[in-house]
Amino acid sequence: MMYLMIALGGALGALARFLVSGWFVFPLGTLAVNLVGSFVVGLAFVFLSSRGLDRVMFFAMTGFLGAFTTFSAFSLDVFKLIETQRMADAMGLKEASVDAFIVEVEHLLDDINIPRSLSEIGVPADCADRIAEKAMQDSAAGTNPRTTSRAEMELLVESALAKAR
Repeated sequence: MMYLMIALGGALGALARFLVSGWFVFPLGTLAVNLVGSFVVGLAFVFLSSRGLDRVMFFAMTGFLGAFTTFSAFSLDVFKLIETQRMADAMGLKEASVDAFIVEVEHLLDDINIPRSLSEIGVPADCADRIAEKAMQDSAAGTNPRTTSRAEMELLVESALAKAR
């Protein structure tokens, strides 16, 4: 039944994505879909998880919103922009490459003081085990399409503490 809920939600989410992104000029449609979808994912998670509505979460979050906000479509649009030099021109880059783009985004994040790690915002390193454990117990972990082991989660948390980007 869970697979049917995800498939039905995914079909509806993909259709909604196609319709909504068609209302805007490229690449604003993808941006609009992902901004709206990310906001709705946050609201849906808080609302549904606090009420124990796991089956609805599979339909709404994994299915509908998963298909609606696919990062792969965003990535494809970014690569299209890079290939056509438009993004490089807009950012004032001399070189239109993924590496140049990543370096520039890193500089922008530094310029606006976005922390590079959890430790930079005061999360102590000795909390890694507790954070990993809570992440594994979180109800959203069940909606992840890939099963994560405790060791993988600890490695992820340790990486985020040391250097997240």
